[in-house]
Amino acid sequence: MIRFVVRRCFQGVAVLLVVLVASFGLLKFVPGDAARQVAGPRATPEQVEAIRERLGLNDHVGVQMWRYLGRLVQGDFGSTSNGSSQVGDLIRQNAPVTMWLLIGSLTITAIVSVGLASFAARKPGGLADRLVLVTGTIGLAVPGFWLGIVLLILVARPTGWFPIG
Repeated sequence: MIRFVVRRCFQGVAVLLVVLVASFGLLKFVPGDAARQVAGPRATPEQVEAIRERLGLNDHVGVQMWRYLGRLVQGDFGSTSNGSSQVGDLIRQNAPVTMWLLIGSLTITAIVSVGLASFAARKPGGLADRLVLVTGTIGLAVPGFWLGIVLLILVARPTGWFPIG
């Protein structure tokens, strides 16, 4: 059992490393210039070049990646694109609210799913079983962003229970 857990931990680290490298690489293909974005539209070429130098964007991609991973290991997630605040500070400020939302959603999900599964298991293959199966399949197939927009339109806007903006 211990070997299994250790192997899974190493696999998790490997997957995390692949995701970090892939996301870093994909950001290199995004159109636009990060230094130009930080400098603003009215910046001179000299100001943009100074920002590129300060951010290390003129370095080789491998050097940038190594620096990025080193900072992540130290807990430095960098600053926002406009440089006004640190990402780590924003994560620490918003983590408690996120955790409460996570706990609430998992609790509601567990209660509803156990209730529906118990209801469906009373008569396997019956109408309730098929209805719960179809509803669950549709629920898994619907994209979350689309469901969120529909809920905003059908629930949040008419009732005023939740802030939309």
